[in-house]
Amino acid sequence: MPGFSYEVGAVIQGEGSVTNIEFHGRLDGGPFQVISPSPQSYSSILDERFPELDHESKQRTLHSNWTSFQFSSDGNSILINTDGEYVWILDGFRPDVPPKVVGPRKNDNGAPLAACMSTDCKQILLANAENEIQLFDAESREMMTTLSGHLSNVGCIACNPRYDMFVSGCVNTALWIPKV
Repeated sequence: MPGFSYEVGAVIQGEGSVTNIEFHGRLDGGPFQVISPSPQSYSSILDERFPELDHESKQRTLHSNWTSFQFSSDGNSILINTDGEYVWILDGFRPDVPPKVVGPRKNDNGAPLAACMSTDCKQILLANAENEIQLFDAESREMMTTLSGHLSNVGCIACNPRYDMFVSGCVNTALWIPKV
């Protein structure tokens, strides 16, 4: 785009799994801050939030690939989708804020499933391996409901930026409108 220039603010290092994010560029106190949570911090967050999680599931979560990123509409958070059973939410400005974990969703086989944050930042929508969409409360991270109706794995979810509705797709497309 003419008149715009970009530089790399941060680089995610590792083999797609939870490692750390290293800064390359300059920091000026703006949105590109160093984000470097250690694998140990992710591990302790899982232990705290899901104490019943067995070692194998925990290791699978810690080594799941990060598949997509989405900024919240207010710009304060980054949703990190994975090919695992959990997704992560990072603070968009403060590296000292511990990441939050949302889930679980059914995804034992590492399928590429969709995830999305609602426009009002109050819900996290996660596709699962049973062709459903699970809605989680963004604050409590508790599952609110499950929506069924897809024929295969949901690979795309997008929230309407103006109205309380969203669309999801696999081999079919569904427009979801809340009941009033």
